[in-house]
Amino acid sequence: GVLLLKKALTAEILQKEMVELLITGNGTVWFLLCLLCVELCYLGFVKMKIQNYGWLVIGLGVLAAVSVLDNGGIPLLVVLFRVIAGLGYYCIGYGMCSLHCEQKIKGWMAVVLLAAGIIVEIFFGCEVDFFNGNFGNLITMLICSICSSAGYLFLLEKLEKADFGNAVKKVFSYFGKNSLIVMLIHPLLLQVVMYPLGSRIGQLQGGTSVLAGIVVYVGIVILEIPFIKVINGYFPFVLGKRKETAK
Repeated sequence: GVLLLKKALTAEILQKEMVELLITGNGTVWFLLCLLCVELCYLGFVKMKIQNYGWLVIGLGVLAAVSVLDNGGIPLLVVLFRVIAGLGYYCIGYGMCSLHCEQKIKGWMAVVLLAAGIIVEIFFGCEVDFFNGNFGNLITMLICSICSSAGYLFLLEKLEKADFGNAVKKVFSYFGKNSLIVMLIHPLLLQVVMYPLGSRIGQLQGGTSVLAGIVVYVGIVILEIPFIKVINGYFPFVLGKRKETAK
């Protein structure tokens, strides 16, 4: 609308905006199209009644394909690579979950998985870039993304059964119930925080870089809490709630 008023709307700008809106996604919602396509593909695989290890084989094969191919920055190929990689991770996650249900992962195993992911990230880096559909080296990609994610999940499962497990569950439940607000506020806070710190953090390497990233992430999550309270308390209508029912 602003571009029309200023008579600055061109065919090139319109094409770029339509590509971002309908194909590549824009802002924090780009992953919704990817997730929808992944789940539709996944439903097709489910009907094939694949066994646990079969899911792992399919997932690894799919991720191997996107790690060696190049999308050339072409929007439709970027979306396709996102879906293919997402399906790979989905299949691996389903297979690991099924195996975990049959033979429980021990606490020390979760710690080892998490440590392996962090160590590889520090010394070799992790080239997983879903937004641009680039997935780099297959080995480091698998260790960083899968080992770290599995380690976190299995470790949280163990912590949930500990004495302070209810507190952990309440924290995740709180942010889960307010995920719409988090999706709105998180990228804005990230821009504000990274504006003065981005160049300095970008110069960090190895373990220092990982630690700085964790500190920034935790800090932003904490900063989201007052926004959650204000929006729930005074602007619940933006979430489709009535003021008296907002929590």
